[in-house]
Amino acid sequence: MAGLPLLAHAETTSFTATTTGFKPATTLDQVLSGASLDFLVSTAADASASTHILVTDLMPVGDSDTVYEGEYTGVTLSSGATADTGKVVLKLDAAVPVPSGSVSSPIVGIIPRAGAFPEAASLNPLDAGEGESTVNTDTDTIALSFSAGGSTYTGNATYTVKSQSEIELSAFALTDGTSTWQFEATTFERSYATLTGFASLSDASASADMAVTKFVLNYFVDKDTDMVPDFMDSNVGEQPTLTPDDEEWVFNPNLFRWFYNNGDDWTFTDGMSWFYTASFPWIYSPEWGWVLFGEAAPQSAAAYLWIDELSTWVYTKTTRNQGEAKFFYAFEQQQNGSWRNANPDASTGLISRPAL
Repeated sequence: MAGLPLLAHAETTSFTATTTGFKPATTLDQVLSGASLDFLVSTAADASASTHILVTDLMPVGDSDTVYEGEYTGVTLSSGATADTGKVVLKLDAAVPVPSGSVSSPIVGIIPRAGAFPEAASLNPLDAGEGESTVNTDTDTIALSFSAGGSTYTGNATYTVKSQSEIELSAFALTDGTSTWQFEATTFERSYATLTGFASLSDASASADMAVTKFVLNYFVDKDTDMVPDFMDSNVGEQPTLTPDDEEWVFNPNLFRWFYNNGDDWTFTDGMSWFYTASFPWIYSPEWGWVLFGEAAPQSAAAYLWIDELSTWVYTKTTRNQGEAKFFYAFEQQQNGSWRNANPDASTGLISRPAL
């Protein structure tokens, strides 16, 4: 049996960072006084033909009252014909809270169009980036690292925990070794265990094609699984046990999400169905037999498991979306499998359960 990978505890822990690159809508910047509207083109079809921009689904990012994200469509009012579509981000210099009791509308506004966006995807070089980054709680720093467009970008920023809902990132620079972009300080808002922030260039004129970049930070260490990353959690509790009390549902997002114990050592999970837990970390699945459970890193969203009947380690990575911890990859067979579909049709290409 191969050895289970283990990572030593450290004050520096990993998380994932993804990016979306927006561009300034220069002809629309003064729609609101003190506001900046930036866009990301997802499709473009004769953009110059549209007379207006229809902005919809504009919603605050997390608990923010200065940053909003939504959708846009280029539309010609006289005919109703649509052109380019994409996403928009609206940044306000001053907070504009939504009045209590307000009812939101999916239609936010129709803005006269004084020019056309480029008929292509965003030229922001940081668009569609993804990679492993780290947070260091000793120095209160975040080291960003991700790849986009064939280049790797890195940079460091100091963070300040403002509350359990937000952190403030200092001004920081990102470089690929050839070009460097300096970003202003910004705030990241927490939604569940995900942090989202929009960073603006300090000197937008230096690179007008990338005024705003959206950063999404995910998969932080969260020992007590309360959906507040430990580095910003003021009260890190005890790690929940795998098996809850009798007839009790327990939410543990890092271990296959919802767990339910029926009182006789059988536990049900959203991703793996029923299994027997009296000998944990060995668990017994009626479909897969004896399985040894281990995490890829302390409290990570990834796990290695040994399926004894198949003589292989398998890898499962959960996400924050309900029910997505249902699949695994078997290293020995070099094949994907489904915990919930143990006897798949041959056409699916999924591994079949062992003969128990």
